[in-house]
Amino acid sequence: MFNQKRLFLLICLIAAIALFLTTPIACVYAQEEALFEAETKSSPAESIKIELMENVPVRNDFSIGPTKYTLDLNPGEKTVAELQITSRIEKETDFIVGVEDFTSQEDPEKYTKFLGEEKGQFSSKEWFKPAVWKFTLKHGERIYLPIKITVPKDAEVGGHYSAVFVKTLPGEDKNKTGITLSSRVGSLFLLNIGDGQAKTSGELISFKTSRKIYGFLPITFELNFKNDGDVHLTPFGKIIISNIFGKTIDQIIVKDWVVLRSSDRAQRTGWQPKFAFGRYTASAQVERGYNNLVDVKTTTFYVLPVKLLGSVFGGLIILGLLIKLITSKFEIRKKE
Repeated sequence: MFNQKRLFLLICLIAAIALFLTTPIACVYAQEEALFEAETKSSPAESIKIELMENVPVRNDFSIGPTKYTLDLNPGEKTVAELQITSRIEKETDFIVGVEDFTSQEDPEKYTKFLGEEKGQFSSKEWFKPAVWKFTLKHGERIYLPIKITVPKDAEVGGHYSAVFVKTLPGEDKNKTGITLSSRVGSLFLLNIGDGQAKTSGELISFKTSRKIYGFLPITFELNFKNDGDVHLTPFGKIIISNIFGKTIDQIIVKDWVVLRSSDRAQRTGWQPKFAFGRYTASAQVERGYNNLVDVKTTTFYVLPVKLLGSVFGGLIILGLLIKLITSKFEIRKKE
């Protein structure tokens, strides 16, 4: 009996100590959750700000910024991004907010394909919660809209891609045409989950001109980059152009472009010198966007200006005709 009583008291003591040690942690976690929820609560008066901007032109459209977010997050992490939407519509307008996944196009020359209600392979649309899903702006007003992003604890490591769209609600058809118009603008969210744990891999797989022989300018270059890693990459670089003697005559900067995970995407850029004639060599030097790795590929092309060649050949034909005409009017005879 005595041993049972001591055992019962010991168990109660251990339970009390465990409760004492875990309660503060639970309270802190609950407070953090409550604070985060309060900061992003869907209350227009508390969580969003609208201000009137000066000198906003009337263009019957609206702008959104930034148009792209790149965020590095971990599973279970929460953050808040902010979008700025400015109305350039003459009248007061209602807007709605939506979230869609997007993916890369099968055609490498095209960028994104928005999936609507469909869930993407690397979906994240369910992680987004705007402070409000509907709002109203007058001309010149700008709303600062918080977007809460909550990454699940079991989220897959790697890239996840969604877009937050803002769309105007169709207004009243004053002309009685039966047609009401609406427009939408989006901001892309490229989320890298895992803080460096994902595989990073990609390379420039081709570099070429749109044709081998050009009769006129500009020259169009196409670079195709393949991403076989788990996060998106932003390759960039330059193209060095040399003449037939190997002398560098020009250099073109290739701006960075986004290549989503498990896809390839082409980038096009042009070269339009004041004059070009003959054989040229172009060398593309593209940085992959990680570990300072650089891919180098070359191609050759010819510039034979149609107008110049036409003028030269035309001049030669005219010269030949004149010579023939002159020689036909004079007969050279041998003196007796």
